[in-house]
Amino acid sequence: MTGAGRHLEQADPPASYEAGVGLDNLEIVMVQGDRGVGAGKGRIFWFGAHKLLVGTELARLRALGYEVFNPPYLSHIPDQSVASTWDRNQPTTLPPEVFDKLSKYNFFYNSISPEIADILNSQFDAVVVTIVARWTAEILRVYDGPCIFRAYGQTHLLSDEFELCGVRPLIENRDNFHFCPHSDKTMEAEADWLRSRGTVIPYCLSEDIFQHRGIWAASTDRNDSILVTAPNILGNPFHRAHYDFLKEFFHQKHFKYCGVQLVDIDDDHVVGSLERRKQIGMFADASGYLYTYRDPRVCYLPPVEMIVLGGPVAYLSGSLLARHIGKGGPGEAASVMDAHRIVNAFRAKDHVFIDEVRQSQQHIATLYDPAHVWPIFDREMARMIGGRPASGTRPQPGADGRRRFVRAFIDPAGQHSPAQRIRQIADALSATVIEAPVGDEVRNHLAAVAGTAGPWPALQEAVRLNGGAVDFLERAIGRRSGKQQTVDDLHRDFAPPGSILRLGRWEMDDVLKRQVRVTDQGEAGFLLFGPFATLPEGHYRLEVMGRISATHIPAGCADVSCDGTVLASVTLESTSPQYERFTCDFHVGRSDGKYEFRIFTNGSAALSIERLTVIKLSD
Repeated sequence: MTGAGRHLEQADPPASYEAGVGLDNLEIVMVQGDRGVGAGKGRIFWFGAHKLLVGTELARLRALGYEVFNPPYLSHIPDQSVASTWDRNQPTTLPPEVFDKLSKYNFFYNSISPEIADILNSQFDAVVVTIVARWTAEILRVYDGPCIFRAYGQTHLLSDEFELCGVRPLIENRDNFHFCPHSDKTMEAEADWLRSRGTVIPYCLSEDIFQHRGIWAASTDRNDSILVTAPNILGNPFHRAHYDFLKEFFHQKHFKYCGVQLVDIDDDHVVGSLERRKQIGMFADASGYLYTYRDPRVCYLPPVEMIVLGGPVAYLSGSLLARHIGKGGPGEAASVMDAHRIVNAFRAKDHVFIDEVRQSQQHIATLYDPAHVWPIFDREMARMIGGRPASGTRPQPGADGRRRFVRAFIDPAGQHSPAQRIRQIADALSATVIEAPVGDEVRNHLAAVAGTAGPWPALQEAVRLNGGAVDFLERAIGRRSGKQQTVDDLHRDFAPPGSILRLGRWEMDDVLKRQVRVTDQGEAGFLLFGPFATLPEGHYRLEVMGRISATHIPAGCADVSCDGTVLASVTLESTSPQYERFTCDFHVGRSDGKYEFRIFTNGSAALSIERLTVIKLSD
């Protein structure tokens, strides 16, 4: 087996595609029968990589009898929360060649190619997406089955992000999308159209914490330290800003800054990365914990772990932890000065006060206890995914039991464009089957109505470079001059609604005296996403000219891929506040491939992108 995977006994074979009528520039395809062919309850595509969730929710789904495939996290951008290993020998009934393709595909930073979309639709009964709305948006564009979005608290509104990604219509017009936050308090401010899809499913801490439940109270040799949360200080501007806040207001030597660090920090306050046993021991030996974040929708887990271990936690007013505990709890600090008062009582061994704080927080441990979480998780997942009928076939929407969709091509051979799914969102589950040739005008109208990626136009002479270059930023999204958008007529539909352009705005750069594409710090997603283009065989250079507001911090990446496989990429990390060139070279070995060019920002800094150029190099 090329892709590895521990192979299970194969269940019923997948239902075949029934080919429809091939028209001049339209292919009608109808799918009938069971989508998933996994053993037991069905097969789930689990889209995530968080180290806690891999060990809890992913493992739980498998324990419940679902076959679950989770892709490896293929990225050169470091993340302190990502699981460091991937189980290549996970149990599977997927065909070896399918397992291999899924294992090599970078779902986390790629758009989903037509081939991968077909695999998802034919091989999986449901998709579970964790944490990131942008990942969910990609699934919604290509996958017809149940889509479950597990959210655990974000500093921004997820409904705003879905709007930005252009997939609100896809959410509103399907009945098998499920928004599953971990707390009702995290979705109170979300838009009605998203909140109405909400089902609260709590999430739990790992079992090892509950195996040490209450050990803090049993400790008789506690030290003077107060623990605070400060992960990934140099790798993330959000955490760096919080570190600066801690250094200003909680700089006394008894404060210890805890959290995974990707690089060593020259600061005696910073504990750095610890193996789990030492981390639990440090919690048990500390005088208490101070939670210094105020976000009303996010609660980081270290203070909850401290509560489970039995220790007292002080926390700032307005935080989600404060909202969970209840207004006016004895551990609540209304100000920095108040926080010092509380932790000094912890350090002074004020047992009466400490016991009062601990008693007020006991119910928080229950919220994250597997004994409380799993019955809810199990019940709701079974309801949303649905049981697999004994016959091995899943009923499909529509009177004739068929799920219908259309695929549009740029030309009869489809040589300049991958098949792009078009949903007619007036009836998203059973799109109208069109029985006559469809011209460009109608086709583009359908793409606009669906709010999904329409067909990419052929670049024709523009990519026959012969030593020249193409600025894809300008050709893909146009460059605004005053109120006019300057786009070549040939490329006027280069940016169908909600597809290529995800983030950013045009602004005049005072130095360059021309428009640049700008994103703010905190905006994460694709600034440029596309196009799919054909290129002659040869050697090329991808060149991004841009400016990044923060230096020596990875702010994102630019890459080129062919049919979903990344050929080359470059990290956008600046050494100066001026415009810089970021380049990577790649080779085109097949002229029939679909090449895609992207700029991704992780939100860690503001970006100004002057151009993304593909340059033909001399052979």
